[in-house]
Amino acid sequence: MERFRNYVGELEDGQERWDVETDESGRGIFPLVSDSRDSGARVLRFTGSVRFTGHGGFLNVSITDPQITIGADSMTVTIDSAPPGVRERRLEIARSPRGGGPATDGRTVFAGLGLTAAGAELLGSVYREGEPVDDAVWSPAEEGRSEQT
Repeated sequence: MERFRNYVGELEDGQERWDVETDESGRGIFPLVSDSRDSGARVLRFTGSVRFTGHGGFLNVSITDPQITIGADSMTVTIDSAPPGVRERRLEIARSPRGGGPATDGRTVFAGLGLTAAGAELLGSVYREGEPVDDAVWSPAEEGRSEQT
């Protein structure tokens, strides 16, 4: 969420650290790991993480290994919420009643995403369930990279 990124950036000790390549605006570009089908849904799995910190360590939010699942009538974004060294545990942070659509430049734009209750809690419960989040953009022509915050 751009609002969240701006908020962290305005903190005296706020930091946003990506372990993947970023674009000119500072948004991360998560590399695609796999594009598969699971029970009829398309599953795009990405790797990488971003960590937001501030308030002397009281703010500590990590978004790791995002996954976009596109079903017939909805789309979800999940992240790995397990601590390092522990088996993967998916947390659904955003949902949309519709799937992604093509952009004019060959990319796929996943729009209409809103925070889930778990996503709102991840961000410190400052935002509400259903609050819009930034669109995710998948650029298959760019080696499967995806931009998402």
